[in-house]
Amino acid sequence: MASAGVRLCAACGYENATSVKFCGNCGKRLDGGGAAASPAAEGDGVQRTMFMHAADMGQVVKEKLCKLVTIDQTGREGMTFTIKSGETICGRVNGVILFFDDPHVSPTHCKFAFHGGTLKVIDLGSLNGVYLRVKQERRLADGELIRLGRQLFRFESMRSASFQIKKAEGDDSRIWGSPTAPAFGRLVQILDDGRTGEIRLLTGDRGQVGREVGDIVIPTDGFISGRHCVFMLQNGEPVLADLGSSNGTYVRVRGEADVAHGDFVLVGNQMLRVEIA
Repeated sequence: MASAGVRLCAACGYENATSVKFCGNCGKRLDGGGAAASPAAEGDGVQRTMFMHAADMGQVVKEKLCKLVTIDQTGREGMTFTIKSGETICGRVNGVILFFDDPHVSPTHCKFAFHGGTLKVIDLGSLNGVYLRVKQERRLADGELIRLGRQLFRFESMRSASFQIKKAEGDDSRIWGSPTAPAFGRLVQILDDGRTGEIRLLTGDRGQVGREVGDIVIPTDGFISGRHCVFMLQNGEPVLADLGSSNGTYVRVRGEADVAHGDFVLVGNQMLRVEIA
């Protein structure tokens, strides 16, 4: 018999307070109506209380987070922009990511599309483009734009180089010109007013660029490493590789490109490090 002020469970005999509706031991309703408060544990014949939503915990997937961290010319971190799922506009006037004091950033420059943990950068027709750092050997297409240090070059295959002097019909004489070794390409320097600067030939099957050592030496640019990058001819195709330079070698994105964790992106004068957690 139950003591005064105690409600006895008919299922397990546990003494409960009269104010409760379910047995504190087995979860059975004390008024005899309905089912127990929770399903029974397997094998012991005794019903037990389960934690709420415990069955759904394994299905919870933490959403990935993307950040763009600005890096200044000394290598220090600056502003951090958090990229949410969807599309984020970057520019000097329009967008969420704004570089209003950088005249080399277009009013609406590019957008970052982040979906399912994958990031893509899309150029929106900007004047100066978006550049992605070269991490490993990269095949070059004719006309690709390359940034290293403070220099901007356009790679041109010799197959597409225009002839300055053309032979007249019926004239079998040879063209008199500057002697040079066979070349697989050339680097056309683009000046800051948009005009063409120096043109450097890539002869043989390898052309190294650096501030101190190389076939092409640029001693006046302090942002170029002593041995910076190399252009190679592999299986008849031009290839670019960085040589572990401090500031990296960058190729302009043509339309759009996938961006991975740890990549570096140039937008105008802004260097952005990508972090996807």
